[in-house]
Amino acid sequence: MLTSCTLHPSGPMTPQTYVLPFGKYTAFQNVLIGEPVESVNMGIPQARQIIDEIARRFEGKWSYIGNRINRHSVDPMVYIFAKQEAPGFHSMAVVSYSSYTEKFAKIEREIANSVNLDFETFNDLEAAQSWTQQRLALANATETTA
Repeated sequence: MLTSCTLHPSGPMTPQTYVLPFGKYTAFQNVLIGEPVESVNMGIPQARQIIDEIARRFEGKWSYIGNRINRHSVDPMVYIFAKQEAPGFHSMAVVSYSSYTEKFAKIEREIANSVNLDFETFNDLEAAQSWTQQRLALANATETTA
């Protein structure tokens, strides 16, 4: 469960929480933290709803942190779909609380990397937040100097 967050990539922003049929999503400035519900299959229909209702509000590069506190499945093809539908989708962090999630994340990483999406796994939310901040800062700095 998301209890606190220190994400402020481009300055302070009041987080907005969205409750969808398949999970709770908290949007910060250019960062989205998702907590899918137990036993849901996260596929393209769910990714489409997240992009349409939440992620389209982001300007420029943005990141997703999957805080996997509940057991659920993910269709790795969502990364290909999300990159096509939301080109600013820059990086993805998975917070894993089980060996099962860590093993599956290895498969997800391969597909995410194939569409130029930075992907990393963590065992705690704070580490994922820190990595996400670094990835966005680096991407924005590179974009500024290009």
